[in-house]
Amino acid sequence: MGNAVPTEPSGTLVEAEPSTLGKQVLYHSGFDPPVLHWRHQGARQFRSVTMTCSGPGRIEGESCWRAWAVGQAGRNLQFYFTNSLGNLRDPASGSYQITQDWAFVQDGQLFNYQPARRPDAPRRDYDPALVPVIESDILKEKRPYRVFLPRGYDQHSDRRYPVLYLHDGQNVFEVGPFGSWHATRAVEETARRAEARELIVVGVDNTPNRLRDYISPDDGGRADLYASFLIQELIPLMNEKYRTLPGPANTGTLGSSAGGVAALYLAWEHPEVFGKVGAMSGSWWLRNFPARVAQDKRRDLRIYLDSGDSGGTFRDGVSLTLALRDSLIGRYSLGRDLQHLIGHRHRHNETAWGARMAGALKFLFPLTEEPPPPAS
Repeated sequence: MGNAVPTEPSGTLVEAEPSTLGKQVLYHSGFDPPVLHWRHQGARQFRSVTMTCSGPGRIEGESCWRAWAVGQAGRNLQFYFTNSLGNLRDPASGSYQITQDWAFVQDGQLFNYQPARRPDAPRRDYDPALVPVIESDILKEKRPYRVFLPRGYDQHSDRRYPVLYLHDGQNVFEVGPFGSWHATRAVEETARRAEARELIVVGVDNTPNRLRDYISPDDGGRADLYASFLIQELIPLMNEKYRTLPGPANTGTLGSSAGGVAALYLAWEHPEVFGKVGAMSGSWWLRNFPARVAQDKRRDLRIYLDSGDSGGTFRDGVSLTLALRDSLIGRYSLGRDLQHLIGHRHRHNETAWGARMAGALKFLFPLTEEPPPPAS
């Protein structure tokens, strides 16, 4: 029954109109039968349809239920389930929400494929007390890295995953010298709610040479060497060890502050590798690289930019981020391949970046990029 608890159903129930188009929803549940209540985002009333049994469930007393032609294809759908009496509800409050046209609901989680019976939770593939390192011939140093795997990675052995490379890796998952993004929260929640694709996330630690590594050669840094390290050494290692999806459409990079500069530099110089880039609170006071970006021809990228608007006269670089955004408009379209966000009352810190990470993931890796499973 998932998250079913006694409650009063919400909304007004209207019998669903038959349609040859729409979404398909599957559901593992002990409700017999479950009733699916749905509406398009912005609609006032919920419609209802009794689901059809399509096979056994995972345990005694559970079945797999299906509803066809729900709502309209391509539109955002809000829905919840009740038993036939209407006194048990899943979720207990609120509703599930999908944009994709095929969804499987199991144990309070949304999937865009049929999941294993009991998929494992997302997990670190390393010991935080003994972080793995790669010996870099290019950087002439050992560089620690951290890998976070999506839910059911071991059970769903036929699935391959996009990869997101994050900078300042020691602050991404664990608490580092300046705090933590607690990025696992955003990665887990956006996947659980079917708001973004399931990802392999790689956090690349910085070193005492952080600024030199992250700053473009335009402004006196050696981000070109850092790029070579990632592209020639780390990414091949990740592709060998994990079930990654290749190509720029499935590879992104994200960073904050100087790490945001590094992320944009990586994608701008190597769009054949990184097709998605996020720069949070970028250090755009480093003027030469942004000035070149403003003049260069368009790259085939999806770009996410943000900043806070608090923290003294600098205000987290909000005006410089706006200037960079404006320089991209014309070559990129807001809401389609360019996104810009201001975090109100957000300062220049890991807490703010962690709070905004879910929005970056939804834009850079929308679930609608993945095709639905074959019709059955």
